[in-house]
Amino acid sequence: MYETMIARSILEVLTYRITSRNQPCSAASVNIMVGELRNVNVDGLLFAFDSIKQNYPHCARCELVASRAAASARCRAGHNYQPKGNAAYCTECGESMAELIHGQELEITNITVLDSAGVHLV
Repeated sequence: MYETMIARSILEVLTYRITSRNQPCSAASVNIMVGELRNVNVDGLLFAFDSIKQNYPHCARCELVASRAAASARCRAGHNYQPKGNAAYCTECGESMAELIHGQELEITNITVLDSAGVHLV
């Protein structure tokens, strides 16, 4: 269910971007980055996107391409490390996490739009 809401949001962003161009075009692909700690089932998101995209006229042929961003953090002692699961402690020194640098991303990184002749616009 959560993945369907995310897919719908992505499709709404695409629809907005396409209709604001004031010319006939359609989305060919959209790339997203999903952080390792975001708790999003990527396969479920891809399935949901493919299941509902036909309800968005400018997105019916759009392909969703998802990439994973590995988690990285910095501890209070200044070490960079990769947290695993719910572990909030540095794997090098055992200090607690001071900052999560990567791992919570959920963002659109690229949109490919084609005009009515199939020419790449964006």
